[in-house]
Amino acid sequence: FSPNARFLAVGNRRGEVAVFDVEAAREVQSLRPVKSRVTGIAFSSDGSMILVAGEDKQIAEVDLLGGAVGRSVRTEKKIRSMDLSPDGRLVLWAGDDGAVRLLSSRLMPQEELSSSNLFKKRVFFAAFGIEGSEIFVAAEEGRSAFWALGEGDPVRQNELVRESYVAAGRDAEI
Repeated sequence: FSPNARFLAVGNRRGEVAVFDVEAAREVQSLRPVKSRVTGIAFSSDGSMILVAGEDKQIAEVDLLGGAVGRSVRTEKKIRSMDLSPDGRLVLWAGDDGAVRLLSSRLMPQEELSSSNLFKKRVFFAAFGIEGSEIFVAAEEGRSAFWALGEGDPVRQNELVRESYVAAGRDAEI
């Protein structure tokens, strides 16, 4: 959902994203910003743009006002999870190799977050905390970690996740 909850963006396995006006109950836009399964969608804080991640190792910016695909970046691994910081300055993505990466809002590489022996398999969920100063990551092997932005090592790890978990979500109010 967009920050004002008026619009909903939904992706499919062909890389298409449909944007719906929730109040009017109709589709207002359809685009194909990536070429494979959509693995993440994040609205900007003002709702004018979305970032779309795909298994094709691509993150693309979509201008909702102009209805066009803008900047994009190719990554070295399949993207399994992606989030945009609350202030819109950083993009977080994680993939198959267990590493977690940060990009600038202009989709330029910033930092890689890792810890020895923490994640070896696919990360299935990576998200910013509500203030954007902390990141939570959960991986396939049942491990999790919290990073404070600017810190090299996780501040907490191996909490909250069991090996059988495969998805996570967050409450935007917390």
